[in-house]
Amino acid sequence: MELKESDIIERSFTLVGQSLHPFLLENSGKFGPNWNKRPGYEDLKDVAVQIRLLIRYWPRAFYGYIPDHVLTHVELIQSSRNEWINSSSLPVGTAIQAIAASGLLCLAVGANGEAEEIRLLFGRFLELRRTREKLLTPHEKKVLRLIAKAMTNAEIAKELVIQESTVKSHANKIFSKLNLRHRTEAAFWAIEQGLAGRAKIQRKLDDSTT
Repeated sequence: MELKESDIIERSFTLVGQSLHPFLLENSGKFGPNWNKRPGYEDLKDVAVQIRLLIRYWPRAFYGYIPDHVLTHVELIQSSRNEWINSSSLPVGTAIQAIAASGLLCLAVGANGEAEEIRLLFGRFLELRRTREKLLTPHEKKVLRLIAKAMTNAEIAKELVIQESTVKSHANKIFSKLNLRHRTEAAFWAIEQGLAGRAKIQRKLDDSTT
């Protein structure tokens, strides 16, 4: 079965859970007595519980076992996973960082097999993103570049000498093809993919104007 981007994100978080469970179980004696009777810490197989344990007992229990910089990756995984659970979607940049961080965390706890699988998933995710870019027509790419400059539909229409309704149609097709939720994600996607420069956005993008 062909993997979708959502499958890759979900699988990466699952692999983190599989990697952390034996590691935390082995080190559970460092958490003190009755740690698993505290509210929110009962199920050690739950990824959210695993991440809370890593953050709560850092660096007391894991100093010297896991590099200090990995804590940043743990916090990134926590925030992105929460967003994923709440909305079943992640901005492209966040998804890329979360998948990479998941692989690094698996490596840190010695789960080399899971880390290798995530490495392969990461490559597939990037390949899917590049494939999506190829789906855009030249006109849609022009509109996307201007969206990344925080231009409104009216401004884009004037710039390209087309109807505002045409701009709206192009924008909706861009969101659909790239699996994006709104203009803000489209702008950051364009910047991340090198389709637009990192010029300072002068005003807030209007998510409701498509």
